[in-house]
Amino acid sequence: MLDSKRQTLLQCLILFSVSLLLWQSLPVAFSAITLLLVIWNVTASYKFSHRPSITFANLVAAATTVALYLIFGVDELVNISVAMLMLAICLKLLIVKNSKNYMMLVLVQQFLIVSVLLYDQSLIASLMCFVLTIINFSCLLDIHSNQNTKNLIKLSAKYVTASLPLAFILFVFLPKLPSLWQMPSPDNATVGLSDSVNPFDIAKLSKSTDLAFRVAFDEAPPAQPLYWRAMIHENFDKGVWRLSEFADAEVSITNLKALSPVASYQIYAEPSSLKWLYSLDYGTSSSYQTMQHYGGVLSRQGQTNQIFNYDVASYDIGQIESTLSGYGRNMNLAVSYQSNPQITQLAVQMRKRYGNDDKAIVMALRNYYIDRGFSYTLQPPRMPGPNSVDSFMFNARRGFCGHYASASAVFFRAAGIPARVVSGYLGGQLSPNGKFMSVYQYDAHAWTEVWLKGSGWTRFDATEVVSPDRLNGSLSQTGSMTQEFYDNMEFGLLSLSGLKVFNELRIMFEEFDYKWTSWVLGFNQKEQENLISRLFGHLLSWQYALMIITLFFTPILIMYALHWWQRRPKYVDEYSRYVKDIIEYGESFGVVYHKGTTLSDYFDVLKQKQPTKATALSSFLLLYHKLRYQQVLLNKDERQSIKRNYKKIIKRES
Repeated sequence: MLDSKRQTLLQCLILFSVSLLLWQSLPVAFSAITLLLVIWNVTASYKFSHRPSITFANLVAAATTVALYLIFGVDELVNISVAMLMLAICLKLLIVKNSKNYMMLVLVQQFLIVSVLLYDQSLIASLMCFVLTIINFSCLLDIHSNQNTKNLIKLSAKYVTASLPLAFILFVFLPKLPSLWQMPSPDNATVGLSDSVNPFDIAKLSKSTDLAFRVAFDEAPPAQPLYWRAMIHENFDKGVWRLSEFADAEVSITNLKALSPVASYQIYAEPSSLKWLYSLDYGTSSSYQTMQHYGGVLSRQGQTNQIFNYDVASYDIGQIESTLSGYGRNMNLAVSYQSNPQITQLAVQMRKRYGNDDKAIVMALRNYYIDRGFSYTLQPPRMPGPNSVDSFMFNARRGFCGHYASASAVFFRAAGIPARVVSGYLGGQLSPNGKFMSVYQYDAHAWTEVWLKGSGWTRFDATEVVSPDRLNGSLSQTGSMTQEFYDNMEFGLLSLSGLKVFNELRIMFEEFDYKWTSWVLGFNQKEQENLISRLFGHLLSWQYALMIITLFFTPILIMYALHWWQRRPKYVDEYSRYVKDIIEYGESFGVVYHKGTTLSDYFDVLKQKQPTKATALSSFLLLYHKLRYQQVLLNKDERQSIKRNYKKIIKRES
């Protein structure tokens, strides 16, 4: 008999778990509504509250639909679809009455579980979906079998785990074709950077412990510091740096054959709300769905809510961009003289002092930061207003990387040196085994690039002056700021890394997560084609199709063969099977074997029905009695004789 209480509790457990997995992606108001409905279901199953009537349930459904519209609007198609699915399950659970309804809920619940992967494909999310699938499948088994919860979970785990080999084969070898239809992705992917950014706000990123991307170098990682360029901001207006009007334009690079890359590596970028990718120096990529832009900046095409892996070859930017157009020069000299008059005056003084020596002016600003005692902080003071750069340079003199990048670029432009702000990330944390590097959101960084005659675009980072140890590794490894870093960050495993056990767990998890990212999420069409070529060589279309069919059906046939083998009749020895076959042969002639009948009596009746086989029956019975009742082992001739007589007995006569 179906246990409705157990069904409800297991379904509520799944709903609650999915809500936890999606709590950062869906609004708090919606999560609260879902939690209230889950609590209502649980209390109703224990008779602490009443189940609603169908009419009242429909009224609640209408009210929650209106609430969804107010919370999500009509633009977030994926989010509102997932939300409606969750609410539909919650409300249906309140009024479900029979096995058929529970079966429908189980099937719909599986769609809800899989929808989690639209938002998050990480190792933890995938494992949670696997566990929830086992629980959901146990609900399906509960509808058709009367077992306790422990046995249901064990049986469900057995069946779901048995499907993994087939899932693995399909994942590895099934062609990765594009979807037959496209739907918008949930806009939950976040990144610490913005294509329109006030560098004074970049300090907020030091609080986030989210992963930005991972890097696997073809050889040993280049020497620190590692500046991961993401966007070039060349338009400065009212304290905000923006991308130039042609930043989106795709460019082609033709002079790379004669150059040697300074580094080659593969990046696994986390889901991002921006299309921009990360690379060292002047980045180039031949990976599918990557685009090349001005200044060695890369971007991706397609969806941004999934981990994206791409190969990068980095070159010295000065070797590729050896000239600066008149338009580019004018754009990177533009500065408002109505704001920040003090830094403009300082720049003019420096120009008068050093004349046409741009390199001397760059060095002078570097020394200015040293001589005036500027400092680096993760908690800079607020500097609002149109003259925020002046407030930083001449009053506060302490700030985060964004303050220095913006102030330096404004200074150089006022001094007549083309300059721009570049945003990205600095450094990264190398894994203990040295196989990959992790770059986090708190590693977000901004710096300045200046155009120097004979050198091209040259990096100028005041952080090197005011906090030189920041350039080595990750922000979490900056010795002089360790305490400020931990005081400033959000709660997470990293904040507990001072405890040895938590730090070891964090490192272990990152190792597993990297393998999951590179082996599973990074297994794209190109990787699949390379693997198949290594295993089977070049295959024609029909050969590839035949291979897929064979690989698909082989595990199924093996599973059925094992199932048959386990359910086959089991005999003490070969001769017991002979007896069973002879009885079945006799029953085909109407000689039924009754319980309690001796074998001798049965054979006597069979001799009367089949007189031509009487001799064979007598000889077989004599040897079988000798073996079974006298406990005498048969010799070789006797074994051959009993087998020969067995074949004569069951042989059908024409």
